[in-house]
Formats: sequence, C-alpha cells, structure tokens
Amino acid sequence: MADHMSDDSGEVKTSPTSFSVNEDKVKDLAVLLAKQSAMRGERKTLSHGSIVYFVEDSWKNAMIEQSQNISIVETMLQLETEVKKTENVAIFIPHDALITMGGLEKVCARHATAKTFFKEVEENEE
Repeated sequence: MADHMSDDSGEVKTSPTSFSVNEDKVKDLAVLLAKQSAMRGERKTLSHGSIVYFVEDSWKNAMIEQSQNISIVETMLQLETEVKKTENVAIFIPHDALITMGGLEKVCARHATAKTFFKEVEENEE
C-alpha cells in the first residue's frame, strides 16, 4: 500500500508505506527458524533421553550460536559443567570442539539428564 502526496502542481505522487522493523525480533525469529530447521534434520537420540541434532556448517549454526539460551562448549570439561546444570539450556558443540560422540554419551549417561545438543558437523560428517 502506498501513501499519496501531492506537490504544488497538483500531481499525485506515491511513496512506499513506511514501517519499523525491530531488529531484536527479527534476530529472535531467525534463531527460531534455524533451530527448527536443525531439528528437522539428522539426529541421534541417546539412551538417557538427550537428543543430538547434527547441523552442517551454515547460517543456521551462526544463528543458533547467538541464541540467548544456548551454551557453547569446546572441551570435555566445559561439557561436563554444562550438563551438570539443572537449567534447561541447549548446548552447542562447534565442529572443531575437542568432544567426541563417545565422550558426549559418557558424560550424559553419568549425569542421567536429558539435554538438547546441536553438534556442528562439516559436510558428509556425522
């Protein structure tokens, strides 16, 4: 829809309707879309109820990392600390993290807590 304006000559000109965009809401929406897209992809359910979503290196990873309720871990010690926490926070594991799937499964089994993990993988890696 356009706004109509007229100048001194009486000619009617149109201009696009202006609207404001809240950058925080746009970012929140992008994060939500990235998480939903990742959750529709490849995943592994661990015996104690945790789910690992494998996300290829893309815009989705960048958005998930920026989420307010995501903890990023790169070492087994950081993983252990985050899994022990009782808050329901998802955990993001970058592809270059020093964490193997076997290590992840052992830490989760030791604490018997159901957590959500987003594990960044390179193309053709799982």
